[in-house]
Order: sequence, then C-alpha cells, then structure tokens
Amino acid sequence: MWLLSVYTDLQRGSQMSFKELQDKAGLGNKETAELLGVSLRTVQRWVKGDTEAHKSAIFLLKIYIKKGKNGLQD
Repeated sequence: MWLLSVYTDLQRGSQMSFKELQDKAGLGNKETAELLGVSLRTVQRWVKGDTEAHKSAIFLLKIYIKKGKNGLQD
C-alpha cells in the first residue's frame, strides 16, 4: 500500500525539489548518484536545477525516504 501512495504522489507532481528530497533522504550527491545508478554530474545538475530529474529517479528516492536502502532491495 505504501508503494501505491508513493506512486500516486509522484503522479500528482512533487511539491519538493530534487535537492529537498535528497536532503530528506540524508544523502550527499555521490551517495545519491550511486543509489540511482547515474553519474555524479547528473545528480549535480538535478540539485542545481539545471536539468529536471527523471521521474524514475524521483520515484526511487521517495521509496528510499519511505523504506530506506532495504526498501529498494525487496
């Protein structure tokens, strides 16, 4: 049920910036890049707002916030 709430929230549009989500997750840029499987430079662009983060990256970050790292391994 929690996964549905994360997905529904994503479909409505996030009220938080990527940087705010990253801060809420307690992750630095390098950790975020490793978690999401993207380059450090990509994360830096998302954090600065130079480019918009992919919805899939936001979705995974929200799952991480809800369930922690183990939630991505289930």
